[in-house]
This record gives sequence, C-alpha cells and structure tokens, in this order.
Amino acid sequence: MNRLVSPVFTSLLAVISVHAMANAPIWDTQAPKADGTGAYALVNADPVESNRVTVEGVALAGWNELLDPSVMYTAFLQDTTSDKGGIQAWSGKFYYGNLWRPAEYIPFAAGDRLRITGFLADNRGKVLINDRHSSAPVMRFTVQIVDHPGMPDAQLIPSVGSCNSFDVTRATGGERYQGRWVMLHGLEFNPPQGGSITWKPDGTIPVKDATGEINLYLASQGAFGTTAPSYSKFAVAAIFDQEDLQSPFIDTYRLWVKSPSFVAESLDTCQEAANSSQSPVCIVNKRVARTTATGFVLVDASGELEVLSDRRPAVGSYLGVMGTVTDSKLSANVVQQPNPLTSLVLDPSISSWLGSKADRSFNVTLSGPDGLFDNYTAVSLSDGAIPLGTVPQAELKVELTARPFLKRTLQITPAGGSQNLTITLVPGDADGNGQINLFDYVQLDINFGHSDVNSDVNGDGMVNLFDYVVLDTNFGAQADL
Repeated sequence: MNRLVSPVFTSLLAVISVHAMANAPIWDTQAPKADGTGAYALVNADPVESNRVTVEGVALAGWNELLDPSVMYTAFLQDTTSDKGGIQAWSGKFYYGNLWRPAEYIPFAAGDRLRITGFLADNRGKVLINDRHSSAPVMRFTVQIVDHPGMPDAQLIPSVGSCNSFDVTRATGGERYQGRWVMLHGLEFNPPQGGSITWKPDGTIPVKDATGEINLYLASQGAFGTTAPSYSKFAVAAIFDQEDLQSPFIDTYRLWVKSPSFVAESLDTCQEAANSSQSPVCIVNKRVARTTATGFVLVDASGELEVLSDRRPAVGSYLGVMGTVTDSKLSANVVQQPNPLTSLVLDPSISSWLGSKADRSFNVTLSGPDGLFDNYTAVSLSDGAIPLGTVPQAELKVELTARPFLKRTLQITPAGGSQNLTITLVPGDADGNGQINLFDYVQLDINFGHSDVNSDVNGDGMVNLFDYVVLDTNFGAQADL
C-alpha cells in the first residue's frame, strides 16, 4: 500500500535532496556530552538547508499509537544497520493553531521503514528531530515511507541496573538503549511508601528488580484501563526513552509502553510457559531447537515450547518470546532479539610435549544452560586447533578430554564475531583415572620400551625415562570437574 503524500511533500523533498547532507547514522546523532546534551555537530545548528540531516529506520509505533494525534505527532525510528541507535521526531499543534497537521507529517504504521529529514535539537536528555517550535514551513521535517519490514525483535536489557544510569561512552546505561525497542524481564511494581499503583493511560508507573528502579510510561492512546495486572513478576516490551526536566540531563530514563499487550507474566522455563493459561506470558534466553512451518521450538532443561511466529531464527541461537498460550503453543507478539553467534576455535597447548599435536585426537563437549549443546568425537589436532563452528552468546561449558592428558573445562560466554579459546593441557594421566599419581607410574613400568600412546606422556614415540620426568613434574595434578 502506497501511503506517500502530497505535492507539497514531494516538492519539499526534492529541495532537500539537493541541499541536505548525506544520511546520518542514527547512533552518531545520539552521542552525548557529559551533561547529557548532544555532542553531534549539527545538534541545535542554524536552520539552514545544509544543516538538515536525513535518518532512516523502522518505526516502533504508529503515528497515532503513543500521543493524541490531534495535538501531537511523533515517530521513534530504530536503526536497522546495527544493534545500536534510535531517534525520535516530534511536533505539536501548540505552534500551528488551525494549520495543524501539516502535510509533511504523514500517517504511518509500526514496522514501516521511514526516512525523515529535518533539524536536530536537544530535548530533555535526548537528541531528536523537531521543527524548533515553529510553524514556518522551512522548519518542518519531512517523513517518507520507504517500505514495511515489520517490527524488529526486542533487545533484551539484562537488568534495570544496566539501563537506569548515565554512561557518556554508551558502553552501558540508558544512552545505549535510547530510542530502541527493548524488553525487560522479572520486574516488580514499586509503589511509593504508603502509596499504590495508578494504572491508566498517560500514567507513570515505578517498577524495580534486584538491581534498581525505573519508570514505565503508559501511552496516552493505549487501552490500559484502571487496574494494574496482578503478576508477582512481569516482563515488558517498550520503547526506551528519557524525559529529564532538569540539567544535567543524565537520568529519568523510562520505558514507553504502547498497550497492555506488551506487559506479560515473567516465567522461568519452557514448561511453565507451555502449561500456562491464555494470559500473556514471557520467557527469555531459551535455545532454538528447530524451526517449523509455523514458527520455531524453544528448549531448556524443563522441556520444549512451540512458538507460532513469522520469525525463523537460527537453530542454536538463544532468544525469548512474549505472547499468549493456547493448547501449549505460544502465539508470539514479541520476539527477543537472538543473541549473536560466535565462531569458536579451541586452540590447546601442551606442556612438556615433544611430539606433534597431530599424534593425538580429542573429544570435545559443549554444554549450554539447558544441557548438551554439541559433541565432537575424535577430533584431530593436525592443524593445531579445533574449529567448533558457531555457538550462541550464552553461558557454555567446554570440556576437552584425551589420554594421557587431564580433562580440562572452560566456562565461557562468547561475545559474538569470532573467538579463540586457549587451553593448556597437562600430560601424565596414563591410566585415565583423572589424576596423576602412583598408578600412572605402574602403567609406565608395564609399557616401558614400547610405543603405547597412553603411557608415552611426553609424545616422543616411546615410553622411556623422559616420561617419568613428566610424571614427576606434574605429580598430584587433577582433572577439572
């Protein structure tokens, strides 16, 4: 459906395409100074054509979902070229009177990809595109619908404590998540001392988890009613926002909730979700076991949960879902952004080893939070390392075993991209009992002068006096649990 607009918009866009600078990365436009104001060069710049910026991203709410469109117009765009960056555009009738709503401010839906061109300004702790509170046509921003990729997956924020503070580097804190579609899991209501929760449109709701406190802001256009849900712990999917009324603009972050359908009971396991009633539920960080014609299947130690969705995430990735359950199947209205996969390589080194690593083969086991993830049997070290393929960004246990080496175990959380794991193997466990002790000397005595691979603990091809030296060096060492 083509919802592009009037000749007025078309002519303005043509002018801007000649004069405007190249598209601005949303993440760059949001860079803060230490006081929370914008550091990007064109923030609050003179309103001349060369200072306009063009940003492009997916709209996180429709033009009439968040604010009353008879008096205000807003769009939140999330960058689709990376996992960072979001920006708001805003205008209000207060400066237009009977001229409201200008043709440039077109209707759009959540999930539309928009291209917005206008001037950047500081506002209450965030950098946004606005008309500088002027009705002059030259000040207006323009909105174009490019296509409709649909809503992005929600970015899971680990905890309130990781997003309710200011970090000028944006490595963590609220500035990192500004303007993005996010999810928080395991929240509780946090009413003021002696007070209660007032659940209604345009309401501000204090919530918390074990790490901190933050506010929900209920959209004025959402059908929230007057009664808060009774969940002991709940999850929320929302637009991450800031509305700080006082300098320095380094706090007062909030989660802008579009409607009650984006608030759900927090559950811990797939089995709990499969057994739940039809009230909205949410689980996070579960492994994708397989995809299906109608969605995908999540798995953890408790069992499986079939998810009905248009998403087809990579098998082995970890994600979560929010939605209602019918006949043990969850119809997802929100999907957690999958954790990125890491290309993992295991690179062992061997102390006191004279032979080639190609002389031995190894068994490698990868285990995730829900049990066995993958298993590699009799892997050769002929190339000096063991490629383990792609693994999820989740807590993993890596176990490496091969006689005559003690078993070694690593606990890791891959960070995305590619990663090399180095591990030092300790030879000497000739009898395979998980420790280097007197029984290993017995094995060397039995095989002395022969080429037994388990008793040849220094790898020179023969069981001899040099192997006893290795045992003496490593005596008492034990395998990892």
